[in-house]
Amino acid sequence: MKNLKSLLLSAFVIMGMCSFVAAPNPEAAAELPGGAFLTIAGKFGGDISKKEILANKELGVDGCAVGSRIFTYSIDINKGGTISSFKAETNILSKEMLAKMKELNTGDSFEFKKIKAYLPNGKDMVDVHSKKFVVVVDPV
Repeated sequence: MKNLKSLLLSAFVIMGMCSFVAAPNPEAAAELPGGAFLTIAGKFGGDISKKEILANKELGVDGCAVGSRIFTYSIDINKGGTISSFKAETNILSKEMLAKMKELNTGDSFEFKKIKAYLPNGKDMVDVHSKKFVVVVDPV
């Protein structure tokens, strides 16, 4: 009987707590996938300037445990229809990647693929989502 009372009380408290959670913004929720996603310059795909790329050479991961770190990925850089592909075993853009990205013009793009990240414990890993980034004019 005591266990039943504890269970009912716990269920009541949890239901009460859930009623105060704000409903998600449907527009913002549509932008983000479920699970981990790659960020660069705080962005998850979309428009990005060369200045933002070159100032943020480290890839981030959001949507999973804080402290998770990308450890492998490939990137396709599309400059005027010509695609250059690179692979990395780190969360940092290589010198070769950055050199190729410096050559990009407005409308060119790049996309990360086959992205994996370690969780903070350093052994469990997750697949990481990404969207295409499109180069825009640097802000003045």
